[in-house]
Amino acid sequence: KQAAMEYVRLDLPRNPAQYIATAPQVDARGNLLLVLQNRAPIALGAIAVTPVLIDASGQILRQGRMLQISQQLEPGARIAVDTGLGALAADAHVHEAIEALEA
Repeated sequence: KQAAMEYVRLDLPRNPAQYIATAPQVDARGNLLLVLQNRAPIALGAIAVTPVLIDASGQILRQGRMLQISQQLEPGARIAVDTGLGALAADAHVHEAIEALEA
C-alpha cells in the first residue's frame, strides 16, 4: 500500500487528470461551475485548473482564468468552483486543463 501511494506522488505531475475527475455543473443562476473529485488514494492540494468552453467542432469559445484550489481534497471528496465563464451556451462543451497537483 505504501508503494502505491509513493507511485501516485511520483505520477501526479505527469498525469494529473488521472487523479482528478471533472464535470460541469450549472448553479441556480445559470452560471457554469466545475466539479472536481479526488480519485487518488491520498489527499491532494494545490490544484490548478483552467476551464475552456468549446463548441461541437472543437473551436474555443471562451477560456477562463486559471483556478487555484488551495484546499486539501481528501480521497473521494468533491468541490465545486465557479469557472467565471458565466452561463453555458447550448452548443458549448466544457474542457478543462488540470495544470498542477500536489500530494
